[in-house]
Amino acid sequence: MMNAAFHISHAGIRRMAGACLPLFLVFLAVCGGMRAAGASWEVRGYDVEMRVSRNAGVSVTERISVFFSEYSHGLYRTIPTALRMKRIVNGREKEYLYHLRVEDVRVQGSGFSCQRQQDEGRSLLIRAGNPDRLQKGDAEYVLSYTVQMPDDLVEEYDEFHYNIIGTDWEVPLNGVRFSIAFDKPADLSGFRMYRGTYGSRDERGIDYEISGNAVRGTVDGRLGAHEGLTAYVRLPEGYFEGAPKPPSFLISVFAAVCAGLAAGAVFLMFQTFRTGRNHKRETGNPFPVPPELDSASLAFAWGGVPRNRLLLSLVLWLVSKGCMKVKEEDGTVSVRLMKGAHHLPPHARTFLHGLFASGKGNWVPLGLFRPGFSRVLEKSFQQLEDGFQGERRLGNGLGGRMALMAFAISLAASAAISLAGWHHSFMVHFGAVMGGTIVLGFLGTGMIYTSGRHSGRGLWIRVVLPVLCMAGLLFGVVTAFRLLADAVMVNLYYDAWLWICLGSVCTAFLALALACKESAYKRKTAAEASELLAFMKNAEPDRLRRLAETNPGYFWSLLPYAYAWGVDDKWIQKFKTLEMPVPEWHQGGMNAENPVFYAVAWSLSCHLNMFLLSLPSGPGNGMSPWDAGSSSSFSGRGGVSGGGGFSGGGFGGGGGGSW
Repeated sequence: MMNAAFHISHAGIRRMAGACLPLFLVFLAVCGGMRAAGASWEVRGYDVEMRVSRNAGVSVTERISVFFSEYSHGLYRTIPTALRMKRIVNGREKEYLYHLRVEDVRVQGSGFSCQRQQDEGRSLLIRAGNPDRLQKGDAEYVLSYTVQMPDDLVEEYDEFHYNIIGTDWEVPLNGVRFSIAFDKPADLSGFRMYRGTYGSRDERGIDYEISGNAVRGTVDGRLGAHEGLTAYVRLPEGYFEGAPKPPSFLISVFAAVCAGLAAGAVFLMFQTFRTGRNHKRETGNPFPVPPELDSASLAFAWGGVPRNRLLLSLVLWLVSKGCMKVKEEDGTVSVRLMKGAHHLPPHARTFLHGLFASGKGNWVPLGLFRPGFSRVLEKSFQQLEDGFQGERRLGNGLGGRMALMAFAISLAASAAISLAGWHHSFMVHFGAVMGGTIVLGFLGTGMIYTSGRHSGRGLWIRVVLPVLCMAGLLFGVVTAFRLLADAVMVNLYYDAWLWICLGSVCTAFLALALACKESAYKRKTAAEASELLAFMKNAEPDRLRRLAETNPGYFWSLLPYAYAWGVDDKWIQKFKTLEMPVPEWHQGGMNAENPVFYAVAWSLSCHLNMFLLSLPSGPGNGMSPWDAGSSSSFSGRGGVSGGGGFSGGGFGGGGGGSW
């Protein structure tokens, strides 16, 4: 029993050892790799000399002594070229984005290369060393460069807030010494030094002395990895003379362009409404006069009517004009061409010839769809759209011209922004492109509401495309403003200009859409259609009885329009109890009794609906578009000024490593 137990335990131990051995090897490899990486090099001395000029330029010389325990090409340094900083101004916290220029980069006794990085922190990468040669042991690198600090945009004070050593070093720094000399006499009584990781306000462990306009000192012990050294002193306003100021006026220019577009659009809206009101006809007739436009044209101008329905209404309209005869036999309704169509509008002529493609004298049954007839419908509808041009256009031509003008103004403003901010070429040019595209929303809206030709119709043209234009417009404005604010170094989140731009664009978009949606001809035609539609839906039986006695053909003259608008059943029902003769164009052996008249009208309507259901829907749902019923991110480090500094919160700094 003991041997068996021992045997089982021994086997279990072997299995456990076999399972743990790979994990143990991985652990050794990782730990060994970490140890090797951490011990591959070290900084044994770091001496920084700085000279601060009157124009806020900082000339820096860094003497860095390193020891490479493994072969390496050399040393690299990263210097931030952008800084986001919060300042207390008039008791209110504001956030600013500053851009710095790093110039005159030199590395003594060694080759080097510089590369601007458009990373999250925006920095300049300096590689000191030879990419074709490896070295090991002691090495010393002497880097010199100039950091041009910008104007702080604060009118209450100036300040010197600079990271002598940044918080991005991944190894400890030994033997840190520093010196700062101000070219212009400065009151350094409030001078402070901070050390530690980012955000630290620890002033311990720093030995320094102030002598006149200079500060010299050392760091006790060493700075750990990701620990920095920062100097801070508040100076009187105007201490720095000639510090480069950003072209902040471009923000106001940008906002002015948006506000100008909004003002012009609002003026256009009021001008359009003022000149296009009161189009109701004064006929003196208690009954609406049959329109001059055919049923398809009036329904198209009214808007919201599917393509196939408004085109099929031409059957009833052509019958009422004497161009066709109707025969009902064995439950089938057929039509036959009676006279030429030279006097008809092009779209009606195309529809008529397509309907009787088999011959003039033949009877064509309604309700049977022929495949080739879909091309007839497309051509007829295209001609119908083409007919609304010039004086009959449904959109406001002035709105389209305004949209084009706004596009040109925006491009010109973008070009000016790009030229004025050339020293921030990447951000400004990108911002200029975005600024130029914001007005594409105006242009797209103008094209939607001012053109009489549209390849897509219905819900897409009435809802989806305007919503996409609006969304793209707002996205363009926000992006352009954000990039422009980054480029010209202005307050980003608390600036009223952004809200002016957004409010102006929204106002302009809505006003332009309202102003450009309808022309005077469109509103006049819509008023005529409204009057006619309301009469067909709400006419009293007594009025219709008097009308039937004096003008029996009035019912048939309005039936095409009733069918186009989908109220033919209501219109026919109103005449159900009236005595009216069967029209001359109807054949079928029927007499003139009232039930026969009602049956003729109802049969025509039903057969047209059957024909409508058999037709393909075509591109879109065919609705007229004139329906009257119807970022760039940045997360670079910064600090809060106006209440003192902290480690890593100023200009300069960065980090370094071996490569």
